[in-house]
Amino acid sequence: MHKDTLYDLFARYLVGKADQDDIEELQKWLEASEENKTFFQSITTYWDTELDYFKKDSDSLAQKLAERIKESDENHQGRLMESGYPGRPESNRTLIFSPKIAAAIAAFIIAGATVIFSGYFNRFINFTETENSVTYVERSTKPGEKLNVKLPDGSLVKLNSSSKLIFPDKFSNRQRKITLIGEAFFEVTKDPERPFNIKSGGISTTVLGTTFNIRAFPDEKDITVAVVSGRVAVESLNQNSKTILLEPDEMAIYSKENNQTVKSNFDYMEAVAWKDGIIYFKDANIYEILDTLEEWYGVSFKINRKLNREKGFTVSHKDKSLETILRGLSFSYGFQFEMEGKTININ
Repeated sequence: MHKDTLYDLFARYLVGKADQDDIEELQKWLEASEENKTFFQSITTYWDTELDYFKKDSDSLAQKLAERIKESDENHQGRLMESGYPGRPESNRTLIFSPKIAAAIAAFIIAGATVIFSGYFNRFINFTETENSVTYVERSTKPGEKLNVKLPDGSLVKLNSSSKLIFPDKFSNRQRKITLIGEAFFEVTKDPERPFNIKSGGISTTVLGTTFNIRAFPDEKDITVAVVSGRVAVESLNQNSKTILLEPDEMAIYSKENNQTVKSNFDYMEAVAWKDGIIYFKDANIYEILDTLEEWYGVSFKINRKLNREKGFTVSHKDKSLETILRGLSFSYGFQFEMEGKTININ
């Protein structure tokens, strides 16, 4: 994809003006390489964490952002690399987002925002680093990993594989704001004076104290929020979106393609069982199963034959080895497998 086209696409997506064709094009670009995914994650993470003020649903902002992205890309590329972006972060990495460093990480976003909201941005960058730096802690997992995280307020988070959580080392006196990329289960400590807010892709989830699951991977078409206990408010980051209130056993499904959110009930095993170490498949085809196993065990499959995509499979596994699961699948689908380190050949 040409750079100018890509910048225009980023800008439209960030300000909520991307249409269905834009979303599909962005999905293809993300799926093209892991480098694309990590670079885009870095951009959206900073946008979600620091620049709420600039999120206006306007064609003008999208146009200005696209123009400034093009101008600032080459100038800031060196500093992007020095700051560790693009690239996959280490699992226990602490980021110091002082105004100057933050500007280097998300240069093109800030450049566009400065043109339109210069007054606010000037107040932002004129803080001194020593007195006003914001320290963010980043926790991330690779395929095959899961991680338990305790937040500064005592809330507990279980992070699924290939996911990232970003939060301040100390919450403010008014609110508790974090960013999620991927999937996590939350047990939020009650604090009526400080709402707990999670930005994840195109949605914002706000709670006071509850347990719930969020799934928001950049390369998936939907974002889901499933509530186990308490009440949760979910809204799209689009300007005209309505807030959806969720009760226990209810789920919000946000479509990135049409920017619409619907409410439904959910199957606990399908949505949440992963946090208990359970792999659950419900009428899944073999390719969906293998994709899940790749993430769960941190392996890759090389498929050397055609498999029956039409055959559904329902099963749950807890604390089973990959080899044990593959034996059962090979019997059901009539294939043989060979394990070579982290690569499994399906013959």
